[in-house]
Amino acid sequence: MNWVTFTSGPGLIAAAVGVVVLLGAAVFAVVRHRRNRLTPEEAERRRRLDVNGIGKLGACDILDVDGESIVYSYLVAGVEYTASQNIQALRGLMPEDAMSIVGPGRVKFDPRNPANSIVICEHWNGLQRTRVRRT
Repeated sequence: MNWVTFTSGPGLIAAAVGVVVLLGAAVFAVVRHRRNRLTPEEAERRRRLDVNGIGKLGACDILDVDGESIVYSYLVAGVEYTASQNIQALRGLMPEDAMSIVGPGRVKFDPRNPANSIVICEHWNGLQRTRVRRT
């Protein structure tokens, strides 16, 4: 078989069809992967709900609250953890006076990875408002 016969016969057509099918499959896979990729917000929401579902309860100290996050610390098996949770998506669940939650609270943590924790999510709230005495 020589080059002229190969380039003008069914061998070239089969090779071209094979290349087109492979390229089409590759483009389809890339488009599908990009479309199904989670946004950072959705990944964080799923993490919160997962910790809520499997988490163990513990006591924590809420150290600080700003417009975007809650900083808290807690103790698990003699190890102290200090964590921060982004609360932008949960602003509607926060009290109007965010600083009123500074103090004791509850934390849920993943028993397999205690550093993975939350103090608030869509279905649970470990925040305890401190009571201000008015005189």
